[in-house]
Amino acid sequence: MPNILEESEFSLKMDFIDGRKVKDVLNEKNYKYIGEKIAIEISKMHNNDIVHGDLTTSNMIFKGNEKNNEHHIYFIDFGLGFHSNKVEDKAIDLYLLHEALESTHFNILDSIWAIILKTYEKNYTNAEKVIKTLSSIEMRRRYTKKH
Repeated sequence: MPNILEESEFSLKMDFIDGRKVKDVLNEKNYKYIGEKIAIEISKMHNNDIVHGDLTTSNMIFKGNEKNNEHHIYFIDFGLGFHSNKVEDKAIDLYLLHEALESTHFNILDSIWAIILKTYEKNYTNAEKVIKTLSSIEMRRRYTKKH
């Protein structure tokens, strides 16, 4: 966890996270591991009623220690983030992540998405409702795209 160095009403200054964007490291070899890490971190946010608002692999930093095989995912750019206990808001977070994965990691989309949902279900207390709402959102979007 980065240290908070300075905070004010509208800004937060913290340690630099020396890592790489998940967008640049995610591939066919590591998608299972990284997918689980992503889902665990999303679950932590959602359990605390934090909605990111722009969940993409460009807004995630992958930092690791190769010597002890310890890796972390850090979310960045909370400019669209907010607090909410609404199931719909959390489902939209997941929907946006799916859209991002579809556009940048389409070759592993189905595999990583299954892992993300399974891990999210294990770690987020209200996952069943969120995933049901996610399905509803996907159906509304499909209808909108066709007409």
